Amino acid sequence: MKGRGFSLLGNIVVSIIGAVLGGFLFGRLGIAAGRLLGALVTAVGGAAVLLFLISPIKQAWTAARRVYPVTRQGRWPPLGATGYAQP
Repeated sequence: MKGRGFSLLGNIVVSIIGAVLGGFLFGRLGIAAGRLLGALVTAVGGAAVLLFLISPIKQAWTAARRVYPVTRQGRWPPLGATGYAQP
């Protein structure tokens, strides 16, 4: 099965930013999260909102990479031996 998520570092960054976003959103809604369980619910809720917002952007990025692949030289279309694009 092909992976569709982020890398390990990407998941950690999304989790941290999601926790901050959750704290901001819960504060704006007037919901007080106390103790460990409240903080955990806030962090998970913020991460879920962030993933919901990031998902369409990541899908568009993946689709664009399929349409315009990048070669080892970083060019498309790849250059031939003459230095010009081959038909």
